[in-house]
Amino acid sequence: MMKKKDNAPLDVSEQTRDISFIFSTNVDKFKEFLKKTKYSFYVILLGREDDHFIKNFMIKNWKNLHYMSGEKILFLSIYKPDKIDNEIKEDLKKKFGDLIDNTATFDPSPAWSYKYARLLGIPISYLPCIFIGTDINKNKGIFIKVPKLNEKYLRYFFEFLFNNLNELADLDEEEKLKKLKENIYKFLLEKFKLKSKEIFIEYILPNIDTQKIIAEIISMVIGGLIRGLK
Repeated sequence: MMKKKDNAPLDVSEQTRDISFIFSTNVDKFKEFLKKTKYSFYVILLGREDDHFIKNFMIKNWKNLHYMSGEKILFLSIYKPDKIDNEIKEDLKKKFGDLIDNTATFDPSPAWSYKYARLLGIPISYLPCIFIGTDINKNKGIFIKVPKLNEKYLRYFFEFLFNNLNELADLDEEEKLKKLKENIYKFLLEKFKLKSKEIFIEYILPNIDTQKIIAEIISMVIGGLIRGLK
């Protein structure tokens, strides 16, 4: 298992200690939503404020990635789009229904990634990264450290990721993660000519109930997006 030093900023507790209080009323609602809605994959992008290459890419390409992920995948990003147009508003309302009108709003902070990386069992030195889980009732998943690529190659990376996730969606739980890990490793090695030591894809065991973590992250992300829906 990974052994890397946890180098979070000293003031990160100041930025994250009130997260649960801020949107605790939302979490139970989204836990119920997750129980009723079965996704093949849960994909969570975490990153820091100064990870500009992925932050700027997400802000600019959020809408494309939202649709690219497809109906079988719940894709959540710590980074918000710069704007939410009417098309996205209607799509989010269709997906989340009454939750859109009954969720507290606030501005999420990328600094919260430190908390969620730790809860998911990911050393924060591997941020920015993507967590991928297949079953919210099983505390298991994989994480991928996002390679530092330009916009063109980041687009290739996400296109491959979402295409692969959708192709693997109907396999059993263990086979999904196994094949996904193999396919992404091969893609990064061959497409971008990365060296094996530059590729970080690991199995992880979240430190607490996965369903609770994902429900919190949905609350955080949707709470931030809803500010643009009101």
